[in-house]
Amino acid sequence: MRTPDERKKHVLELLTAGKRDVWVATADHESRPHLVPFSLGWDGRNVIVATAAASVTARNLQASGRARLAVGDTRDVNLIDATATVLGIQALDPAVAAGFATRNGWDPREAGGKWLWFVMTPVRILAWENEAELEGRTIMDRGAWKV
Repeated sequence: MRTPDERKKHVLELLTAGKRDVWVATADHESRPHLVPFSLGWDGRNVIVATAAASVTARNLQASGRARLAVGDTRDVNLIDATATVLGIQALDPAVAAGFATRNGWDPREAGGKWLWFVMTPVRILAWENEAELEGRTIMDRGAWKV
């Protein structure tokens, strides 16, 4: 069983360089869930994703300002409840946007059409690998690390 410090380190490794994709779950005003994968960016504090302005995810994030993110797999669960801020496609710090493009092999700023960045700030993070780690799986709460 991993310690809370080990879980925190693992989550940060996944966000920093370990994974290129993140699942993003949102809901509309009728609470219909919507779940899709996105290319993952990380600026050291926030998860960064980009999507077309007309997408369901963009509409849901703009309406609610909230999302649940998942990175890892069924034996490495890392759930992140986050608040979302929308930025125009040219409004993200150029260094962060360039890091996103390098990590993912494509640049939303050059995708054509109307795209938006969503900067998602973790509020709560849960991390576990198996049933033995269910207790103590909350490693961040209200935006503060518990470890």
